[in-house]
Amino acid sequence: MLTTIAIGFLFKMVWQSILFMVVYIPLRSFAGGYHAKTQSRCYFLSIVLTASVLLAIKLIPGTNFNVIGLALTAGIIIYALAPVEDANKPLDETEAAVYKKWTRVISAVELCTMLLMMALGVNGVSLCISASMSALSIMLVIGKVKNS
Repeated sequence: MLTTIAIGFLFKMVWQSILFMVVYIPLRSFAGGYHAKTQSRCYFLSIVLTASVLLAIKLIPGTNFNVIGLALTAGIIIYALAPVEDANKPLDETEAAVYKKWTRVISAVELCTMLLMMALGVNGVSLCISASMSALSIMLVIGKVKNS
């Protein structure tokens, strides 16, 4: 968490780094996705992921088309794939159903929040939510490929 905020300071995007964590962590907790084999690799990949998301937020124009396009694509991937389990933490049938339900609830809340912020003209927040969900969808795809 401190590392993410430090990266936010480096990019001059502190609130975006905090919002990224607020959006990403609850969704990731239930959706799963790629898991690194070692703690140090996980830490390194987390740094790369955070920097990539912040860079995307900085470079992608926050138009309604871009925000909705990213969110729609991410939402479809999350809906279709989650939860993506890890070999080290397989889910039984009941757990998978519960995780799928919570992933969909959290995604829906985040998407509604994104749309509300867009309607209020706060496209920076909308883009941040959309980019964070997109990052998670990429982690799901990578995790699914890794498990194949």
